[in-house]
Amino acid sequence: MTQLFATSDTQGAVCLRDVRMAFGPLSQRHRHGVVHKYVTAIAKQGQAYMARPETSSLVFDRDGQRLALTMLHGSFGSLGTDRDSYFALGSDDFRGYVWKIPDEAYLLQCRSVVDHKVWDICPNPGEIGHDSIVNTALIHPDRPYLLTAGIERFIRLHSPTSATPSTEPLPLTPQEVRTVPPTDPNARQLLLRAMGLIDDPADEADDDSQAIALFDQILRTEGDGDVFDIRAFGPGPESSDSEDGTDVEMAAADEDEGMGH
Repeated sequence: MTQLFATSDTQGAVCLRDVRMAFGPLSQRHRHGVVHKYVTAIAKQGQAYMARPETSSLVFDRDGQRLALTMLHGSFGSLGTDRDSYFALGSDDFRGYVWKIPDEAYLLQCRSVVDHKVWDICPNPGEIGHDSIVNTALIHPDRPYLLTAGIERFIRLHSPTSATPSTEPLPLTPQEVRTVPPTDPNARQLLLRAMGLIDDPADEADDDSQAIALFDQILRTEGDGDVFDIRAFGPGPESSDSEDGTDVEMAAADEDEGMGH
């Protein structure tokens, strides 16, 4: 349905909207175009409050039947099959991941709690891994390829097989990744250089060592943040469930209470 689109914002609100209700004459606008609002709050046993993580990326599969919400940019894909049965995503742990998506009926039947220690079940085959955060993972629309990119100045091409019609033989990706050093005596200088407050002698360097060192410092300070501390919410005005939360600027909508689904 080409008239439908989705939005997300820094408050964790994710809405399905209709362009016919969101734009055009005032008489046609209704509730900022919202036809459905998704539940994005999460809960954890032992926590007094729920959390609503920021959603910085969302993507539909090719049929518009699934919508994936993440902090980094992921993608659906077929990997050479006739349906978008896979989802790929980069990670702050310097890896790229690919999940096989089971049928919806099977998912409902087999709902369970999965310990985080067994999440790493799909190492990404391909050339070599990344040395820092993987921001994007894109599945090729037709061929069984996966491309990953991050803060480094290159894109990695991955394939389920070592030989493909379009590439040279690809070695296996090591499952081990680089670990972030616990401290860096140059952390303050890295921050000042990133802000442009002091000259960076590595500006003309051909490698990514400066950028990697900067993001290592970001991971040291922010990488272990608990979303239930950072984005917690509970009873009170600050937790009101507004339909208006979005980063997309829209003209004022009428206040009719009806809603279509």
